[in-house]
Order: sequence, then C-alpha cells, then structure tokens
Amino acid sequence: MRFPAANGRLGLPRLSPSATAGLALFGVIVIFVTALATVVVFLPTSQVATRPEKPHGDAVIGDGERGAGVASQTRTDVPLRAAAGVPALVVPTPVDIAVLHATAEARSGRSPTDRQSASSAPPPTAAVPGRAPPPKPGVEKPVAAIPGKPIATAGTPTPTVFIPATPTRPPTRTVTPTFTPTATLTPTLTPTHTPPPSPCTTAVTVPGLSAGYGYVTTIAQETVGHLAMQWPGAGGSIMLYSGRPAAFGDVNNGVIGGVPADMPLKQGSSGPGGIRVPDQPAGQFTFYFFNGSPYGSRPSTASISYWTYGHCP
Repeated sequence: MRFPAANGRLGLPRLSPSATAGLALFGVIVIFVTALATVVVFLPTSQVATRPEKPHGDAVIGDGERGAGVASQTRTDVPLRAAAGVPALVVPTPVDIAVLHATAEARSGRSPTDRQSASSAPPPTAAVPGRAPPPKPGVEKPVAAIPGKPIATAGTPTPTVFIPATPTRPPTRTVTPTFTPTATLTPTLTPTHTPPPSPCTTAVTVPGLSAGYGYVTTIAQETVGHLAMQWPGAGGSIMLYSGRPAAFGDVNNGVIGGVPADMPLKQGSSGPGGIRVPDQPAGQFTFYFFNGSPYGSRPSTASISYWTYGHCP
C-alpha cells in the first residue's frame, strides 16, 4: 500500500529506527541457523567417505574376531542418525599389536623365544662374485702372517712364530751423462785492402870513400815500374844492377872495393842528372855508388826511386 508523499507523489512507507534494527537482527539469525544446519548435515558424510572401511589388522584376525570387532564398533547414536537421515559413523577400535603377534604365532606354531632369536639374528649376506664368502658365526677368521711381526693365536698357548723381515736393497741409481754442446768459433775473414802501387823515393847516405871504393845498397821492387838514382859526388860513377852481382857477396848495404865484372842495366856519372830505367819488373835490384877519382870523397846524400804497394821504404 503506498501513501502520498509530501510532494504529492506515491512513496514507500517509512519505518521507525527500532523496527529497522529488529529486521536486521532477524536476518542475521536466519543466516546463522542456515549455516549451522549445512555443517551438521554435510560434515559427517565427508568423514565417513574418507575413512577406511576396515580397521587396521583385519588381515590377521579371524572371521569370528572380525565379527566381534564390528559388533563392538556399533554405537548407540545410530538410530538417532538414521531417523535424522544422517549416515552412521563407523569409528575403528585401536588394535593391540601384542594380541596380533600372539594370534599369528599360535597359528604358525612358533614360540616367543623363536621370534626373539629370529629378530636378533643378522640378515644373511649375499655372496659377491670374486670375493671369499664371509666366515660363519663362531668360526675364527684366519690371520695372515706379516713379515717382521709374530702370529697371535687364540686358545691354547703355542710358541710364537717370528718371521724375520726381508731386507730391501735401496734402488740403484744410474748415472746418465749429459752432453753439453760446445760452440765452435768460426774465424771471421777480414778483407785485406791492397793499396795501389806507387813509386817510393828515399834518401841514401853515402859515407866518405877512398879512391877505388864504392857504396852498395840493395832494394826489392814489388811491381812493374821505373827505377832511378842520383848522386851529387864529384868524379864518381853510378851503376844499376838487376839482382846482386857475385862480387858483392852477402853485403846488402856497405862499402865494396873495385867494380864488379857483371854488366849493369844502366851506368852514369855522378852529378845532378842521375839515371832512370823504365818498366822494370818486380824483383831485387842493386844501386852502386863508386868513387873513380884519384882523391877521396866526402860523405854525401844520394836518392833512389822504385815501386811498392803503399809503403816506403
């Protein structure tokens, strides 16, 4: 039923604050009762579905014992649950382990002493290929003899057997020679620079000579070239010989008397002119300064010229 509002339109009826609080409390009570009924109906059904149907130990209990156990598990609230439409709960009774062992031993014919000895016996050891089988209980394991140590035996005292240790020789060391290569020094050839040939002009001191005596000097020419000599002494003669005349003997530089019979390469008079012989081969040559005047001569300085390789004289 609608009532006209203050503005002339139809609206909902207005409730007092106490009526509103009463309606809210009533709604809370209805929700609580509905939830409680749901828990009471569905919780026992889920517990019965998840529990095992047989109690622990049914495999070793006889048919008569199983019937007695099932009868003892019946509860007095089954009619009430059946009347309310709730499945009956089956609560398993705790099983006594000692009673189960006694029943099993009575059927098998074993005594509690056999069970204790069987449980205390060690498990059998499987045989391993390639190894000796383990010793049986009560049998002593043989002891191997160790060199240098006595053998201990059990039972009646027997003489101790002592096996002397075998001496071990130290290893023989082999000396291995080590060869160290020696470096061979190779001589280094130094190129020799040969200077070009050149004329060598040198001074010769001629001592004072008596009449009929002369001064001889011998040189070695090293390459082909000219030979020349000059002597300022007055009244003397100059002579150039190839080799050394036999009349001079072993004298290379010194005073000689007379004139040798050998024919000279060239002969001239003393003075500023001198003599010159071109293109003479390498070899030994002799220069001779002779005083042919009837008077003696004073000491003087003469000059000679010949060819060498970079040295003079």
